[in-house]
Order: sequence, then structure tokens, then C-alpha cells
Amino acid sequence: IQITTDDGEKMGMPLNQIIDLLKEKCPSCFKYKIIGSDGYKQTVNWEDIEKGIFTIEKTAIFPHLAHSFWVKNIIEIEVIKI
Repeated sequence: IQITTDDGEKMGMPLNQIIDLLKEKCPSCFKYKIIGSDGYKQTVNWEDIEKGIFTIEKTAIFPHLAHSFWVKNIIEIEVIKI
């Protein structure tokens, strides 16, 4: 999909489609720690995941959050029970 950010148009796969592959019955019952290859990480909730995309460059982009929540070179998404 294509989304509009304050940094222009971005293309990627909706992050919720990736999380849906886990077949979790209650995805909103979790938080999601997104970890980059450089060790940078951010934790977001399901509402954020629903608005985010995963780009071909392996970056998580959340158009509604500050750029500090955008994680590059993702190597892992940790699912955390809340």
C-alpha cells in the first residue's frame, strides 16, 4: 500500500498483515517491540501496527508517530503480552 507521511509518499506492506500471520486471536492484547539490526528498538501497540507499514528497505514506518518510532533494518518483532 501507499501511505502519506510528513516525509512524502511511502510504499510497503501493512504491518498488521505480517502480525496476522501469527493467527493470534487478540492482537490488541499485545505490544510489539520492533528491533533493528543496529540494536535500535521501539515498542508500539496494536493501533500503531494497524497504521504502520513494512517497506522493501525493511523499515517500519508509522505516519502518525514521530520519526523516532520508525525502525530501520528490522531483524525482529517481539510480541509482548500486556
